This record gives sequence, C-alpha cells and structure tokens, in this order.
Amino acid sequence: MKQEGFTFIEIILVLSVIAILAVAAVPVFQSLQTRNELDTTSMVIAHSWRRAQALAQSSVKDSPWGVHIQGGTVTLFRGLDYASRDVNDDEIFSVSTTISFGGLTDVTFSKLSGDPLSIGTVTLSATDINESRQVSINQKGAVTF
Repeated sequence: MKQEGFTFIEIILVLSVIAILAVAAVPVFQSLQTRNELDTTSMVIAHSWRRAQALAQSSVKDSPWGVHIQGGTVTLFRGLDYASRDVNDDEIFSVSTTISFGGLTDVTFSKLSGDPLSIGTVTLSATDINESRQVSINQKGAVTF
C-alpha cells in the first residue's frame, strides 16, 4: 500500500527556503522604500515651490509666499519670511524623518513677479542607503530635480 503526502523533513526544507528568501528580500525592500521616500520628498519640495510662486504671482491675500524646509516637514507660508509669517495660512507637508536636508531651507517669492528672493539647491540625503537627491531653483524660479 502506497502512502501519499509530505514527510516532516520535506515540509521543514520548504519552510527553510521560504524563510531564507524572505530574509534576503527585506533589505531590498527597505532600500526601495527609502529611494521612493527620497523621490517623493523631492517632488513635495518642487511642488511647494511652484505653488508658493503661483500664489505670490496671483497676489493671493496681497502678500509674498514662501516655503520653509525643516526636518520632517515642508511648510508653505504667507509672508516675507518664515519667522514673521501668518501661521493661519500655513500648509504643512510631512515627509520622512529618515531623510536629512542640507543647503537652501527658505525660499520666498515676490508678490506679482513671482521671482524667488533666494536661489540655490536643497540636498536630500538618506545615509542608510548612501543616496541623495538635489532640488534646485534658479533666479527665474525654474525648479529642477
């Protein structure tokens, strides 16, 4: 009489292979997630700069508009600078706290012309995967990343 089924050893071998594959996939998934966070944060900064420029050009609330970048948040604000802004008009975007920022932290756009009062580059870094992204704004307000 022939018995069908799996032996205990076969089941253990299959579970071991699945466990090895799962352990190998975790670092790959984490690095993909961090790259995605870098890309998403770059787009949030670029979008915020463009929105602040459009609000300033449109003279919304008869004021200049700007963007402040600080660990974990990107804040679109109304006013000449972040310190003297009207907090009631803030639009705050949360970004990953695993990403560090360097370079330009504040950009304010002139009312009507929409020209940036400061130009430069923001560097976003993720040390766990040793990668970075750069988002730049020039004197005409063109954003590149």
